[in-house]
Amino acid sequence: MKSLKHSKILSTCVVIVAFMLLQAIVLAQEAPKPRKIAVFGSSVAHGSVDHENKGGYAGRLGELLKPRGWEVVNVSRGGDNTIKIAPRFETDLLPQHAGYVVIALSLSNEGISKQADKAYRDGIYEQWRTGVLALVKRCRDAGMTVVVANCYARSEWSDDPQLYDYTKRMDVEISRWDVPSINLLGAVDDGRCAWVNGLYADGGHPNGSGHQEMCYTIVPSLFEALEAGKPTPAKDTSGRYAHVTGNTDSGAALSFVPADTMHSFAISFWVRLKSVGAIAAVSGKAAATRKEPWARGDKTIEVMHVEPSKDKAVMTVAYRDGKLAYTGPGGEAKSGAISEDDTWHHVVVSHGCARGLTQFYVDGAMVGEVSERVIPDAFYLGGGATTGDVAEADLREWCVYRSALNDESVRFIHEGGVFQSSLEVFAPLADNVFLDGAQVENRAQSMSQVKVVGVGISSQK
Repeated sequence: MKSLKHSKILSTCVVIVAFMLLQAIVLAQEAPKPRKIAVFGSSVAHGSVDHENKGGYAGRLGELLKPRGWEVVNVSRGGDNTIKIAPRFETDLLPQHAGYVVIALSLSNEGISKQADKAYRDGIYEQWRTGVLALVKRCRDAGMTVVVANCYARSEWSDDPQLYDYTKRMDVEISRWDVPSINLLGAVDDGRCAWVNGLYADGGHPNGSGHQEMCYTIVPSLFEALEAGKPTPAKDTSGRYAHVTGNTDSGAALSFVPADTMHSFAISFWVRLKSVGAIAAVSGKAAATRKEPWARGDKTIEVMHVEPSKDKAVMTVAYRDGKLAYTGPGGEAKSGAISEDDTWHHVVVSHGCARGLTQFYVDGAMVGEVSERVIPDAFYLGGGATTGDVAEADLREWCVYRSALNDESVRFIHEGGVFQSSLEVFAPLADNVFLDGAQVENRAQSMSQVKVVGVGISSQK
């Protein structure tokens, strides 16, 4: 009897301990991650040569997010690459006990430009790719949520198109990963992989103004979205799309108003045309530039600041005279002949604000560019920024980016990919219904809202 009693007590204890362990595991799984973001990279991520001493784009991100309850710490080190940074994972990153980490390394430090041989460069490209993916895994295994900062400019590479191609290819490659990412290149690229004039301290580093432009490419609510569990955006497979009836003297059907300052940007959408009129628009302010001399050693470097002017600016995509046309404050660009039929056409408007250039792409190819600078404050689809003629059209996959796109990323989207770097809005437009004033599904890793602002829109399949 005594043995049986002890056995029952032991069994009860085992059950209690097992229950407590299970409860502890559940609580650990449910416990929110610390609202602490560690930036883990090399000298640009560290904020080296930021003439305003604000800690680079990471420091500026910290200032932006601090009032929202987030802390940003910087454990980057100049000269690091995927090999040099690996031992610092335990010594520098883990002691921060961060819930989130931004991995920010360059192809330059990896050594890709040391030899011109393509086989060598292919090897370095692969070394960077596998090295960053290994870091992603280590961070996730340690319980951190990972963001990857894409590759960026280097002035010495402007005379070597192959190095520019590697940079653009890697940025597209990162979009294939199940990892949120930041398109730093689009804000500072002069179109040849060099820094835009006025944004650099030297060939490998931005100045304070360059860091500010790079900071604007980070979706401000990205970490809040990750905290909420929003996954990497994926395309809709239902076959649904939005239909805009089109009308005269009408406003746009959909709008997105960014809550935080945006400079460089891009919009992307697919359209099937039924009649002439406005299809999409961006409103904002014309940007002005201010030059500031910066004495660095025995040199004086000119710093360019990009600021809003008092002048309003509107950018519009419309269908008229059998062509898709982009019109902005700096001029116009047109596509070739486009028919009103059942063909879906891919449209991209990409604006490098600091660069002062808008590029207009139709069906994966650039059809024109316009010199201008605009700081956007609202985006519209299914009509213009003001009332006017609205095209009857079918629409799907509306994207708004916080950075400019290039030929490689546009081609990737046109061929069916989701370029998710600096993506603030990804509205598949596959909602079952579009009610005036209601929110539209946004699959981007952001908390930004897309709203129905017109009545002439319906769901079709």
